[in-house]
Amino acid sequence: MMPDESSGIYSEPFVYTADWYERVYSGGKIDMDACFGCFGEHEERDMACLASVSPSQLDRVLVCGCGGGDNAGMLAWRWGIHNMTLVDWSRLSVALCRRRFPNAKVLQADVSCLPFEDHSFDLITALDLTEHLSEEVYWKFLGEVKRLLMPTFGRAIFLPGMTRRPEHINARTVHQLALDLQSLGFGGLRGNQVWVSARDR
Repeated sequence: MMPDESSGIYSEPFVYTADWYERVYSGGKIDMDACFGCFGEHEERDMACLASVSPSQLDRVLVCGCGGGDNAGMLAWRWGIHNMTLVDWSRLSVALCRRRFPNAKVLQADVSCLPFEDHSFDLITALDLTEHLSEEVYWKFLGEVKRLLMPTFGRAIFLPGMTRRPEHINARTVHQLALDLQSLGFGGLRGNQVWVSARDR
């Protein structure tokens, strides 16, 4: 799964499996349990991203792709948000976040079909998530975000991973992501070269 140095293209397409996700990706999250309160290697970037949507003014928050709980930790300890729902595909990540956030609702779930009622959330975060989704799941996920946002004042924020890695099977620039959001009828877009946020219309 190494890149071809001459072309910069990976010689074999990366295929997600439950085994790889649990053993290789999420397995590393368990080590973070001993580092409770740390916010990961992208702390400054992610703090600035979350601050752009004034999270303290929002109530019901959904963290998609919660991983080891870095972003949820920022929301809790920096902005005092505790009415959070966290979702991840990985049972290991879910188990870790349940320990880290005993007052949060933490679910193992598929982001293409989230088990919540329409207009359930004031803020939805998807930081370093969309690059891991297949094309089909990606578009379904955007539709789910639109469905779940509270009308008018609800806001979603996306931070797409744009680095060249085998598991980044759907790397998009912020500009491309913004165009995709517009095509689905999202409105109120704002952001920079790192993230984009939007309302449901």
